[in-house]
Amino acid sequence: MKSVLSIILALLAAVSFAVQGSAGPFKFDVRTDPAVVPVGRAKLLIAITDSAGKPVSGATVKVLAQMPEMQMGEREETAAPADKPGSYTAPAVFGMGGAYDVTLSISSPLGSSQGKVSLQTGDDTSAGVGAQSSSGSLIIWVLIIACAAFIVWQVRRSGQKLSWHTIFNRQVFWSVLLLGAALAVAVWAINTKRRPGSMTPLEAQGMAMNAPAPEGNLPVTLIKVERKPFTASVTYTGQAVGFVEQAVVTRVSGAIVWMPYYVGSKVTKGQLLARLDTTQIDPMVS
Repeated sequence: MKSVLSIILALLAAVSFAVQGSAGPFKFDVRTDPAVVPVGRAKLLIAITDSAGKPVSGATVKVLAQMPEMQMGEREETAAPADKPGSYTAPAVFGMGGAYDVTLSISSPLGSSQGKVSLQTGDDTSAGVGAQSSSGSLIIWVLIIACAAFIVWQVRRSGQKLSWHTIFNRQVFWSVLLLGAALAVAVWAINTKRRPGSMTPLEAQGMAMNAPAPEGNLPVTLIKVERKPFTASVTYTGQAVGFVEQAVVTRVSGAIVWMPYYVGSKVTKGQLLARLDTTQIDPMVS
């Protein structure tokens, strides 16, 4: 039972972190043009409403799209009003494949607030980022309710009595409290104590270092295709060495006074290669 409570607490924490698409008194929905988030330039289509669902017009919306904990010189852009009330557009550049955080700073007569949504290159945003977030939270809530219903069904099926006093005793309370404190400390450490520019393992796995070529006009040279013969040969550069190498040493020590050969010279077996100074060896031989 304690394990089940721990799982439910973790799911509740996931729900609290998964809620997106709101910033203070505002609710917003973010899409991209094109709908599939590209690697390169795109437009952010933003729809902002108040808590009652009424479009918010005349607001100042500033947008910043960048990779989490990896600033690459992105600039904060001011969104321009679109044709529909409460709709705004802003340019964005997704320099490479991976996850991006889109931070919205909204200011209007209703107040000022800031919100953030997550995008991934290759994702389809035609349904809106806010709608996707709420559906993800709904799925988690459904899983929690299904898990609780399964536990109750298993308890009744086995003939056991559900004792609330046993579940909510002091030991369980402190265990759940300790688990929640550990989760809060872990989230705080990840958000505040990481080195600038570092990424979590999930962010690193979702990142693809395949930056596209810069946009613009580049000079090219056109060549007319012609039929020409070619040879099936390849030229390489390298160094040629002997098939068999033999170290040449002398049995006695002495200074070399004659050696007309160098590395690479052609010699034959039994050929004299060098002469030594024998002025010190001759008396000893005598």
